[in-house]
Amino acid sequence: MARNRILCICIASLLATGCGDKDEGMSMTGGEHKAPQRPAEMDKLANWVGNWTFTGECTMPGAEKPMAMTGTSRAEWAVDRWAIVEHVEGPNMMGPGMFHGMAVHTYDSQEKKFKSGWLDNMGSMNHGTMWQDGPNTWKTKGSGRNAVTGDTTTGEGWMRMVDANTIEWGGTEYMNGKKVMEMKGTSRRKM
Repeated sequence: MARNRILCICIASLLATGCGDKDEGMSMTGGEHKAPQRPAEMDKLANWVGNWTFTGECTMPGAEKPMAMTGTSRAEWAVDRWAIVEHVEGPNMMGPGMFHGMAVHTYDSQEKKFKSGWLDNMGSMNHGTMWQDGPNTWKTKGSGRNAVTGDTTTGEGWMRMVDANTIEWGGTEYMNGKKVMEMKGTSRRKM
């Protein structure tokens, strides 16, 4: 279950980027190569870049009380600013050792959607879409597979930029139509 905590931190999903319209795409004319233009929409994610610490809690049906979670994340531009790659780590809520995860966020200019993907050392791989819901709020929906049972999971989440250095976030994961986890927390930029 801890494998999906990033769903709330940075919003889950797909690693693809679009190449723009045919006129803007790769073309060979007179021996010249024209690269596609980077989607300007990516600039909407610029305030996610940085080093962050997070605290939060995870609630699961049947648990006596919510589990506390803490950790760090580092989000940086990659592939000439076509994507943001985020590395997340912290104590594993479900047992000994550390939790490690990675998210990639990008914009698919063909589908005109933000997409993201997630994978971690618990064996989960998820993908989905995200969209802006007001000037400072993002929402996400995604799906994946439970690495232990093989069952399909779905999730939805949100994040709100409180200010340039604070993000509040939350999300819910479902398996076979039943809620299996709910998380909420706050991320603060490291100064």
